[in-house]
Amino acid sequence: MRAPTPHPIRVIARVGLGWVSALRVAASRPIPPGRKRSKGNRALLGARRVIFFALAQDLPSDAHAQSSPGNACDNQQVTVTPPRNTSNASHALGRFASPVVLLALMWLVQLLDAILPGSFTGFGLRSWDVTGLGGIVLGPLLHANWGHLIANSVPFLALGCLVAVEGARRFWAVTAIVAIIGGVGTWLVNAPGTLTVGASGLVFGYFGYVVLRVFMPGRVAHRILYAVIALIVIALYGGSMLAGVFGAAEGVSWQGHLFGAIGGGVAALAGRRRRPDRAPLSA
Repeated sequence: MRAPTPHPIRVIARVGLGWVSALRVAASRPIPPGRKRSKGNRALLGARRVIFFALAQDLPSDAHAQSSPGNACDNQQVTVTPPRNTSNASHALGRFASPVVLLALMWLVQLLDAILPGSFTGFGLRSWDVTGLGGIVLGPLLHANWGHLIANSVPFLALGCLVAVEGARRFWAVTAIVAIIGGVGTWLVNAPGTLTVGASGLVFGYFGYVVLRVFMPGRVAHRILYAVIALIVIALYGGSMLAGVFGAAEGVSWQGHLFGAIGGGVAALAGRRRRPDRAPLSA
């Protein structure tokens, strides 16, 4: 059913009451003892009472004033409809901007690597080489070839958006934890001199975070939703995740996958919010 169209008198009365109230507040000043109100203030007060009387005669019962005979203006009650918050949609879309920007940066790096002479892969994570520790940050942005980047793009974007649902700050915090733990673990466990590049460690980290997020405290409805999302993610990517760790092909770093997933689990546990203590019940 369509809402009834407001009567023009109601609209005019509401607008007039708002303007008169604003003008009266702007013109009001403390009145010293022994002095009377100015004519302007008395005129505004009178106009305000006249308009409010019109509202009381024409508005529905939920917007009527509750006033006393002595002061029909001071105890008024008017229903005001708040303006629509148009920033909700843009704020929701802004959450997913972080994984999109990071993925776009990977594609830009790969494009520059293909155009410029030389290869950027030398800046990846080189195990047991102190000078290669910078690959903890640069390694996820680098890929061996276009096929490597394309294979990582879809799961990175899907799982990254599931992490970014909780906000951009949470997404970057999870990304940092996964990159550090995954990078350090790979640097220690891999054979000395092994060069590791690619965003698959972040993909496994996001997977571990989404799955273990079910055990984070929170509202029951949120935990049920997280459980459903985790089941869908396991159904879609669980097989490939297990194969990436226990059945990785030659040249694929299962160490990066394993420690990336561990980093995602650590990020989920580190992001747990404590429940507020309940106040003791009084007898």
